[in-house]
Amino acid sequence: MTKEQVVAVQRVALAVLESIEEAGPLGAPSGILYAALMGQGCTLTTYQQLMDPMVTRGFLILEQDCYTMTDGGRVFMKGLKAKTAQASTAAG
Repeated sequence: MTKEQVVAVQRVALAVLESIEEAGPLGAPSGILYAALMGQGCTLTTYQQLMDPMVTRGFLILEQDCYTMTDGGRVFMKGLKAKTAQASTAAG
C-alpha cells in the first residue's frame, strides 16, 4: 500500500468510527454503514476487511447487527484524528 492509500483507509475508518460514536448507545446498524460505503464503491469484502479487525482488536462491539464503540475505540479514533490531521497538514 502506498502512503496515500494508507491515509485514505485511515480517513474512511475515522469516518466510520465517528458515525458509530454519533449513533449513541444503541449503536449504528451495520447495513446502513455498509450501504453508505457501498455508494462510494466499497464491496462487501472490503467492508468486512475494514470492520472485522476493529471488532477483533476491541475497538467496536457488534451485537444484533449494530456496532457500538468501546473505550479502546475512542482512544483509537483520537489517534486516527491526529494522524489524518498530520497527513492533511503535510499534504497542504
